[in-house]
Amino acid sequence: MCWLRDPVRYGATLLLLAWLPLHGCAAAPAAQSGEVPYLAEWEHNMVRWGRHWGDYLRDPRNSEHARFKATYYDAQRIHFQIADYTGDTEPWYSYAQAAEALYEDGYCVPNGYRTAGWQRFPHGLFEDWQRTRDPASRESVSRLRDEPPFSNIEAGNHAQKWRHARYSREIAYAIHAQLLAMRSGAPAQRARLAALVDTALTHLDIWRTGAFENPDPRWHYRQPFMFGLTGEALIAYYESTAAAGQPDARVPAALAATADWFWDNTWTGDAFVYVDRDMEGVGRRRAAPDLNLLIAPVYAWLYRHSGDLRHRERADAIFAGGVRTACLKCSAKIFNQNYRWSFDYLQWRREGDARWQKPSTPVKR
Repeated sequence: MCWLRDPVRYGATLLLLAWLPLHGCAAAPAAQSGEVPYLAEWEHNMVRWGRHWGDYLRDPRNSEHARFKATYYDAQRIHFQIADYTGDTEPWYSYAQAAEALYEDGYCVPNGYRTAGWQRFPHGLFEDWQRTRDPASRESVSRLRDEPPFSNIEAGNHAQKWRHARYSREIAYAIHAQLLAMRSGAPAQRARLAALVDTALTHLDIWRTGAFENPDPRWHYRQPFMFGLTGEALIAYYESTAAAGQPDARVPAALAATADWFWDNTWTGDAFVYVDRDMEGVGRRRAAPDLNLLIAPVYAWLYRHSGDLRHRERADAIFAGGVRTACLKCSAKIFNQNYRWSFDYLQWRREGDARWQKPSTPVKR
Protein backbone atom coordinates (compact mmCIF):
# COMPACT_ATOMS: atom_id res chain seq x y z
CA MET A 1 0.00 0.00 0.00
CA CYS A 2 1.05 3.60 -0.53
CA TRP A 3 0.67 6.25 2.13
CA LEU A 4 -0.54 9.79 1.76
CA ARG A 5 2.23 12.24 1.04
CA ASP A 6 3.50 14.48 3.81
CA PRO A 7 2.66 12.30 6.83
CA VAL A 8 3.52 13.41 10.35
CA ARG A 9 6.51 11.30 11.32
CA TYR A 10 5.70 10.35 14.91
CA GLY A 11 2.50 9.36 16.58
CA ALA A 12 0.17 9.84 13.63
CA THR A 13 -1.86 7.21 11.85
CA LEU A 14 -1.44 7.56 8.13
CA LEU A 15 -4.46 7.30 5.88
CA LEU A 16 -4.65 4.43 3.47
CA LEU A 17 -4.71 5.38 -0.20
CA ALA A 18 -5.28 2.12 -2.01
CA TRP A 19 -4.27 -1.49 -2.18
CA LEU A 20 -1.81 -2.06 -4.98
CA PRO A 21 -0.44 -5.20 -6.59
CA LEU A 22 2.64 -6.71 -4.99
CA HIS A 23 4.90 -5.35 -7.71
CA GLY A 24 4.67 -2.00 -5.93
CA CYS A 25 3.61 1.58 -6.36
CA ALA A 26 3.62 3.23 -9.70
CA ALA A 27 6.67 5.39 -10.18
CA ALA A 28 6.10 8.79 -8.66
CA PRO A 29 6.17 11.77 -10.96
CA ALA A 30 8.96 14.27 -10.66
CA ALA A 31 8.52 16.26 -7.48
CA GLN A 32 7.17 19.75 -7.69
CA SER A 33 9.07 22.50 -5.91
CA GLY A 34 9.01 21.77 -2.18
CA GLU A 35 7.76 18.19 -2.53
CA VAL A 36 9.71 15.17 -1.34
CA PRO A 37 10.47 13.08 -4.45
CA TYR A 38 9.35 9.44 -4.56
CA LEU A 39 7.90 9.63 -1.05
CA ALA A 40 4.94 7.35 -1.80
CA GLU A 41 7.27 4.70 -3.21
CA TRP A 42 9.57 4.96 -0.21
CA GLU A 43 6.59 4.49 2.11
CA HIS A 44 5.22 1.56 0.13
CA ASN A 45 8.61 -0.16 0.07
CA MET A 46 9.02 0.47 3.80
CA VAL A 47 5.87 -1.54 4.58
CA ARG A 48 6.16 -4.20 1.90
CA TRP A 49 9.81 -5.07 2.41
CA GLY A 50 9.68 -4.29 6.13
CA ARG A 51 7.09 -7.03 6.53
CA HIS A 52 9.05 -9.35 4.28
CA TRP A 53 12.30 -9.04 6.21
CA GLY A 54 10.53 -8.82 9.57
CA ASP A 55 8.82 -12.15 8.86
CA TYR A 56 12.23 -13.51 7.88
CA LEU A 57 13.57 -12.60 11.33
CA ARG A 58 10.78 -14.55 13.02
CA ASP A 59 10.74 -17.61 10.77
CA PRO A 60 12.48 -20.55 12.51
CA ARG A 61 12.88 -22.26 9.14
CA ASN A 62 15.69 -19.78 8.53
CA SER A 63 18.88 -20.61 10.39
CA GLU A 64 19.71 -18.57 13.46
CA HIS A 65 22.89 -17.37 11.74
CA ALA A 66 20.95 -16.19 8.69
CA ARG A 67 18.41 -14.40 10.87
CA PHE A 68 21.19 -12.77 12.89
CA LYS A 69 22.73 -11.47 9.64
CA ALA A 70 19.32 -9.95 8.85
CA THR A 71 19.67 -7.68 11.91
CA TYR A 72 22.74 -5.93 10.44
CA TYR A 73 22.54 -2.12 10.54
CA ASP A 74 20.17 -2.42 13.52
CA ALA A 75 16.90 -4.05 12.47
CA GLN A 76 15.43 -3.42 15.93
CA ARG A 77 15.84 0.32 15.52
CA ILE A 78 14.41 0.22 12.01
CA HIS A 79 11.23 -1.64 12.95
CA PHE A 80 10.61 0.69 15.90
CA GLN A 81 10.97 3.63 13.52
CA ILE A 82 8.47 2.10 11.10
CA ALA A 83 6.04 1.68 13.99
CA ASP A 84 6.48 5.36 14.87
CA TYR A 85 6.04 6.45 11.26
CA THR A 86 2.93 4.42 10.54
CA GLY A 87 1.35 4.74 13.99
CA ASP A 88 0.96 0.94 14.11
CA THR A 89 2.70 -1.01 16.85
CA GLU A 90 2.19 -4.37 15.15
CA PRO A 91 3.73 -6.22 13.50
CA TRP A 92 6.64 -3.82 13.96
CA TYR A 93 7.14 -4.25 17.70
CA SER A 94 7.15 -8.02 17.26
CA TYR A 95 9.78 -7.71 14.55
CA ALA A 96 11.83 -5.41 16.79
CA GLN A 97 11.70 -7.91 19.64
CA ALA A 98 12.76 -10.72 17.29
CA ALA A 99 15.73 -8.61 16.22
CA GLU A 100 16.59 -7.88 19.85
CA ALA A 101 16.58 -11.58 20.74
CA LEU A 102 18.94 -12.35 17.86
CA TYR A 103 21.29 -9.42 18.47
CA GLU A 104 21.30 -8.97 22.25
CA ASP A 105 20.64 -12.49 23.51
CA GLY A 106 22.26 -14.35 20.64
CA TYR A 107 25.32 -12.17 20.06
CA CYS A 108 26.00 -9.48 22.68
CA VAL A 109 25.41 -11.48 25.87
CA PRO A 110 27.37 -14.62 24.88
CA ASN A 111 30.31 -12.42 23.86
CA GLY A 112 30.27 -10.28 26.97
CA TYR A 113 29.20 -7.32 24.80
CA ARG A 114 32.58 -7.32 23.07
CA THR A 115 30.93 -6.87 19.71
CA ALA A 116 32.95 -6.18 16.61
CA GLY A 117 33.38 -2.44 16.12
CA TRP A 118 31.21 -2.56 12.99
CA GLN A 119 28.51 -4.61 14.77
CA ARG A 120 27.85 -2.09 17.54
CA PHE A 121 24.16 -1.18 17.41
CA PRO A 122 22.81 0.47 20.57
CA HIS A 123 19.95 2.44 18.98
CA GLY A 124 17.42 -0.38 18.92
CA LEU A 125 18.12 -1.31 22.53
CA PHE A 126 17.87 2.34 23.54
CA GLU A 127 14.54 2.59 21.72
CA ASP A 128 13.35 -0.51 23.58
CA TRP A 129 14.35 1.01 26.91
CA GLN A 130 12.52 4.25 26.04
CA ARG A 131 9.35 2.32 25.29
CA THR A 132 9.43 -0.36 28.00
CA ARG A 133 11.85 0.93 30.65
CA ASP A 134 13.33 -2.57 30.59
CA PRO A 135 16.44 -2.33 32.81
CA ALA A 136 18.13 -5.07 30.77
CA SER A 137 17.96 -2.91 27.64
CA ARG A 138 19.35 0.06 29.55
CA GLU A 139 22.19 -2.07 30.86
CA SER A 140 22.89 -3.30 27.34
CA VAL A 141 23.20 0.27 26.08
CA SER A 142 25.79 1.03 28.77
CA ARG A 143 27.74 -2.14 28.11
CA LEU A 144 27.77 -1.46 24.38
CA ARG A 145 29.49 1.82 25.23
CA ASP A 146 32.14 0.29 27.46
CA GLU A 147 32.93 -3.27 26.35
CA PRO A 148 33.46 -3.41 22.56
CA PRO A 149 36.72 -2.59 20.82
CA PHE A 150 37.11 1.11 19.95
CA SER A 151 35.75 2.12 23.35
CA ASN A 152 38.86 3.21 25.26
CA ILE A 153 40.59 5.68 22.98
CA GLU A 154 43.05 6.69 25.71
CA ALA A 155 44.65 3.24 25.96
CA GLY A 156 47.97 2.48 24.30
CA ASN A 157 48.44 4.10 20.90
CA HIS A 158 44.75 3.99 20.03
CA ALA A 159 44.33 7.75 19.70
CA GLN A 160 46.90 7.93 16.91
CA LYS A 161 45.97 4.66 15.20
CA TRP A 162 42.26 5.38 15.13
CA ARG A 163 42.90 8.64 13.30
CA HIS A 164 43.39 6.47 10.21
CA ALA A 165 40.27 6.81 8.09
CA ARG A 166 39.95 3.02 7.79
CA TYR A 167 38.42 3.15 11.29
CA SER A 168 35.78 5.76 10.51
CA ARG A 169 32.79 3.45 10.95
CA GLU A 170 34.03 2.08 14.26
CA ILE A 171 34.63 5.59 15.60
CA ALA A 172 31.20 6.74 14.40
CA TYR A 173 29.51 3.85 16.18
CA ALA A 174 31.52 4.53 19.36
CA ILE A 175 30.22 8.13 19.33
CA HIS A 176 26.63 6.88 19.09
CA ALA A 177 27.26 4.48 21.97
CA GLN A 178 28.56 7.32 24.13
CA LEU A 179 25.61 9.59 23.37
CA LEU A 180 22.92 6.96 23.88
CA ALA A 181 24.43 5.71 27.13
CA MET A 182 24.34 9.28 28.47
CA ARG A 183 20.74 9.67 27.34
CA SER A 184 19.82 6.48 29.19
CA GLY A 185 21.33 7.84 32.41
CA ALA A 186 24.83 6.36 32.44
CA PRO A 187 27.58 8.60 33.83
CA ALA A 188 29.05 10.80 31.12
CA GLN A 189 32.53 10.12 29.75
CA ARG A 190 33.03 13.58 28.31
CA ALA A 191 36.78 13.43 27.71
CA ARG A 192 36.45 10.14 25.85
CA LEU A 193 33.54 11.43 23.77
CA ALA A 194 35.49 14.58 22.90
CA ALA A 195 38.46 12.49 21.74
CA LEU A 196 36.22 10.33 19.57
CA VAL A 197 34.61 13.42 18.00
CA ASP A 198 38.02 14.93 17.29
CA THR A 199 38.97 11.68 15.57
CA ALA A 200 35.83 11.66 13.43
CA LEU A 201 36.53 15.25 12.38
CA THR A 202 40.02 14.15 11.40
CA HIS A 203 38.46 11.52 9.13
CA LEU A 204 36.50 14.26 7.37
CA ASP A 205 39.71 16.22 6.87
CA ILE A 206 41.47 13.17 5.43
CA TRP A 207 38.69 12.49 2.95
CA ARG A 208 38.59 16.11 1.79
CA THR A 209 42.32 16.63 1.49
CA GLY A 210 43.56 13.16 0.60
CA ALA A 211 46.21 13.49 3.33
CA PHE A 212 45.92 9.87 4.45
CA GLU A 213 47.89 9.30 7.62
CA ASN A 214 47.83 5.54 7.22
CA PRO A 215 51.24 4.44 5.89
CA ASP A 216 49.61 1.50 4.08
CA PRO A 217 48.49 2.74 0.61
CA ARG A 218 45.96 -0.07 0.38
CA TRP A 219 43.79 2.03 2.71
CA HIS A 220 44.05 5.27 0.74
CA TYR A 221 40.52 5.43 -0.59
CA ARG A 222 37.18 7.01 0.20
CA GLN A 223 33.71 5.47 0.43
CA PRO A 224 30.80 7.91 0.41
CA PHE A 225 28.60 5.72 2.58
CA MET A 226 31.26 5.82 5.30
CA PHE A 227 30.94 9.60 5.16
CA GLY A 228 27.21 9.08 5.69
CA LEU A 229 27.83 7.00 8.81
CA THR A 230 30.33 9.50 10.22
CA GLY A 231 27.93 12.32 9.37
CA GLU A 232 25.14 10.58 11.28
CA ALA A 233 27.31 10.34 14.40
CA LEU A 234 28.61 13.91 14.21
CA ILE A 235 25.10 15.29 13.68
CA ALA A 236 23.86 13.40 16.75
CA TYR A 237 26.79 14.83 18.71
CA TYR A 238 26.19 18.36 17.40
CA GLU A 239 22.50 18.19 18.30
CA SER A 240 23.45 17.16 21.84
CA THR A 241 25.78 20.16 22.17
CA ALA A 242 23.17 22.51 20.72
CA ALA A 243 20.58 21.20 23.19
CA ALA A 244 23.02 21.98 25.99
CA GLY A 245 23.42 25.54 24.69
CA GLN A 246 27.00 24.99 23.51
CA PRO A 247 26.83 24.00 19.83
CA ASP A 248 30.13 22.78 18.44
CA ALA A 249 30.57 25.03 15.41
CA ARG A 250 33.24 22.77 13.93
CA VAL A 251 30.71 20.16 12.94
CA PRO A 252 28.43 21.98 10.45
CA ALA A 253 31.39 23.58 8.67
CA ALA A 254 33.29 20.29 8.37
CA LEU A 255 30.22 18.37 7.22
CA ALA A 256 29.33 20.99 4.60
CA ALA A 257 32.85 21.07 3.15
CA THR A 258 33.07 17.28 3.05
CA ALA A 259 29.58 16.93 1.56
CA ASP A 260 30.63 19.27 -1.24
CA TRP A 261 33.75 17.21 -1.87
CA PHE A 262 31.88 13.93 -2.13
CA TRP A 263 29.22 15.48 -4.36
CA ASP A 264 31.80 17.00 -6.70
CA ASN A 265 33.98 13.90 -6.89
CA THR A 266 31.85 10.78 -6.38
CA TRP A 267 28.26 11.58 -7.46
CA THR A 268 27.27 9.91 -10.76
CA GLY A 269 23.86 11.52 -11.39
CA ASP A 270 21.76 8.84 -9.66
CA ALA A 271 24.06 7.50 -6.98
CA PHE A 272 27.41 7.89 -5.30
CA VAL A 273 30.12 5.46 -6.29
CA TYR A 274 30.89 2.62 -3.90
CA VAL A 275 34.54 3.64 -3.65
CA ASP A 276 36.37 6.55 -5.24
CA ARG A 277 38.89 4.33 -7.05
CA ASP A 278 39.14 0.68 -8.01
CA MET A 279 40.71 -1.08 -5.04
CA GLU A 280 41.55 -4.76 -4.96
CA GLY A 281 39.76 -6.40 -2.05
CA VAL A 282 37.42 -3.43 -1.63
CA GLY A 283 35.48 -2.88 -4.85
CA ARG A 284 35.22 -0.88 -8.02
CA ARG A 285 34.38 2.73 -8.73
CA ARG A 286 30.78 2.04 -9.71
CA ALA A 287 27.43 3.51 -8.80
CA ALA A 288 26.04 2.07 -5.53
CA PRO A 289 22.42 3.27 -5.20
CA ASP A 290 21.75 0.69 -2.46
CA LEU A 291 23.76 3.00 -0.17
CA ASN A 292 22.22 6.36 -1.18
CA LEU A 293 19.89 6.56 1.80
CA LEU A 294 22.77 6.21 4.24
CA ILE A 295 24.04 9.53 2.83
CA ALA A 296 20.97 11.63 1.94
CA PRO A 297 20.16 12.63 5.56
CA VAL A 298 23.48 14.46 5.92
CA TYR A 299 22.53 16.80 3.07
CA ALA A 300 19.00 17.26 4.45
CA TRP A 301 20.44 18.21 7.85
CA LEU A 302 22.80 20.69 6.22
CA TYR A 303 19.78 22.25 4.48
CA ARG A 304 17.85 22.49 7.73
CA HIS A 305 20.87 23.98 9.46
CA SER A 306 21.87 26.52 6.83
CA GLY A 307 18.92 27.09 4.52
CA ASP A 308 21.22 26.57 1.52
CA LEU A 309 18.98 25.18 -1.21
CA ARG A 310 21.79 23.32 -2.90
CA HIS A 311 21.85 20.94 0.05
CA ARG A 312 18.11 20.30 -0.31
CA GLU A 313 18.44 19.72 -4.04
CA ARG A 314 21.27 17.27 -3.50
CA ALA A 315 19.48 15.52 -0.65
CA ASP A 316 16.42 15.07 -2.87
CA ALA A 317 18.47 13.72 -5.77
CA ILE A 318 20.26 11.24 -3.50
CA PHE A 319 16.99 10.12 -1.92
CA ALA A 320 15.20 9.75 -5.26
CA GLY A 321 18.05 7.77 -6.82
CA GLY A 322 18.10 5.38 -3.90
CA VAL A 323 14.35 4.85 -3.77
CA ARG A 324 14.17 4.23 -7.51
CA THR A 325 16.97 1.71 -7.80
CA ALA A 326 17.97 0.16 -4.46
CA CYS A 327 17.47 -3.61 -4.48
CA LEU A 328 15.40 -4.05 -1.32
CA LYS A 329 14.46 -7.59 -2.24
CA CYS A 330 18.10 -8.61 -2.49
CA SER A 331 18.88 -8.77 1.23
CA ALA A 332 17.80 -7.62 4.66
CA LYS A 333 21.10 -5.78 4.87
CA ILE A 334 20.18 -3.55 1.92
CA PHE A 335 16.70 -2.93 3.33
CA ASN A 336 18.21 -1.99 6.68
CA GLN A 337 20.73 0.33 5.07
CA ASN A 338 17.91 2.18 3.32
CA TYR A 339 15.76 2.60 6.42
CA ARG A 340 18.44 3.02 9.10
CA TRP A 341 18.00 6.80 9.18
CA SER A 342 16.22 7.95 6.04
CA PHE A 343 13.38 8.93 8.39
CA ASP A 344 15.67 11.76 9.46
CA TYR A 345 16.03 12.91 5.86
CA LEU A 346 12.25 13.41 5.77
CA GLN A 347 12.09 15.16 9.12
CA TRP A 348 14.99 17.52 8.44
CA ARG A 349 13.84 18.19 4.88
CA ARG A 350 10.44 19.33 6.15
CA GLU A 351 11.86 21.25 9.08
CA GLY A 352 14.18 23.02 6.68
CA ASP A 353 11.27 24.04 4.47
CA ALA A 354 9.29 25.22 7.49
CA ARG A 355 12.23 27.27 8.69
CA TRP A 356 13.61 28.71 5.48
CA GLN A 357 10.89 28.66 2.83
CA LYS A 358 8.65 31.41 4.12
CA PRO A 359 5.50 32.10 2.09
CA SER A 360 5.71 35.29 0.12
CA THR A 361 3.63 38.23 1.30
CA PRO A 362 1.03 39.35 -1.28
CA VAL A 363 1.71 42.76 -2.75
CA LYS A 364 -1.00 45.31 -1.98
CA ARG A 365 -2.49 46.90 -5.04
